[in-house]
Amino acid sequence: MSSSAVLQQCARTLVRSASGSSRQISTSAVARGGGGPFDYHYIHAPRMYDVAGMPNKHLVYGSMCTVGLLGGFFIPLYAISHSQKKTMG
Repeated sequence: MSSSAVLQQCARTLVRSASGSSRQISTSAVARGGGGPFDYHYIHAPRMYDVAGMPNKHLVYGSMCTVGLLGGFFIPLYAISHSQKKTMG
């Protein structure tokens, strides 16, 4: 056999073996069972969304809104003053 015939034979066997294998994105089975975060009876924190029963809720939410508004106002002002100081030298 010549070398080209040997190469052709090897190519044929490789093509045959490659076509028989399964080419899928995922070859493992889907994990089944419950107990995850999407379970219907899953409770992350029982009092997590109990805003009505939260003590001092007006103070807490008022302070969070105030901090958010002040941060949204003063962070850009600080960034502008900092960039102007850097450009002045």
